[in-house]
Amino acid sequence: MKFSFEDLVSVFNLIESHTLECIIMITCTMIVTSIVFKFLYKQEIKNKESAIEALEKQIELLEREKLISQKQDCGLHIATWEKERLIIKKVNSIIQQHLSDSS
Repeated sequence: MKFSFEDLVSVFNLIESHTLECIIMITCTMIVTSIVFKFLYKQEIKNKESAIEALEKQIELLEREKLISQKQDCGLHIATWEKERLIIKKVNSIIQQHLSDSS
């Protein structure tokens, strides 16, 4: 079996054309993969930013609830002090009446 020069050239051309096709396919695959990964990365960043914003809102709500709770506690203390003050006034007036009745 003898191969002519033309046969060798046609084999090399066939290999070369397939090599070029492979290189083009690999390059296109890399470009598409890069675009997809960039898109997924941006989506992941957006998801994380959304999660961070949600956490910040929860923190704000918790801080507001804490302030409201503290205000309510202060209000309860003030109301308790007012009641105690009124009781002391009544007791003092009863004592004053008793003392004035005794004299």
